[in-house]
Formats: sequence, C-alpha cells, structure tokens
Amino acid sequence: MLSSDSIRLAVRTGSTRFGYDENFKLLSRGRVKLVLVSKNLDQKRMARMVEMAKLSEIPLVKLDYTAVELGSLCDLRHPTSVVGIRDPGTSNILQLVGNEQQNKDASHE
Repeated sequence: MLSSDSIRLAVRTGSTRFGYDENFKLLSRGRVKLVLVSKNLDQKRMARMVEMAKLSEIPLVKLDYTAVELGSLCDLRHPTSVVGIRDPGTSNILQLVGNEQQNKDASHE
C-alpha cells in the first residue's frame, strides 16, 4: 500500500486533480500518470474508472482510505473519492506503484 507520506508529498509538490468527474475525463484523455481511488467509491463508478484505466494503460490504485480520510490526507476541507496525479513533484509515488505492480506480477508466476 502507498504510504500517506508519499500521497501527501505528491499533492503538496506536484500537480494533482480531485474528484471523480474531472479525473475520469483526464484518465480518458491520458492526461494523468496515476489515479488513486478511495475504498468507498460506489461500485458503478469504480468499475468505470478501472475499465478506463485499463484502456488508457494508466495505473489505478484502490486505497484503504475513505473519501473523508483521503480528502483530509490531501489537505482538503471536503471528501474526495478520486485523486489524479498529473505530476508527482518530489514524491516517489510512481516508483512505489511500479514496484508494487512488479511484486504482484512476480507473485502470480
């Protein structure tokens, strides 16, 4: 799982977008590098995000945070179910996701 510190650093030093609608559009256009999704995004929207991420070949990470917790983690005063990382800034979040994916692929061999 991604650490809260890596998410927080990406939000503070990089370029991020919040919310389902905006991130779905960015994802469909290939304008995000990574999508983070809260654990309580409704199933229909989750399925659409997962499908679009697969089609766009952009990593999507389902977090163990609620929308309220994710919003707080991102220094927002409101909940957010989706965070799109356009530029990670000084965070190593893209490398962490890549390493997690490699470990997951290796364990399935």
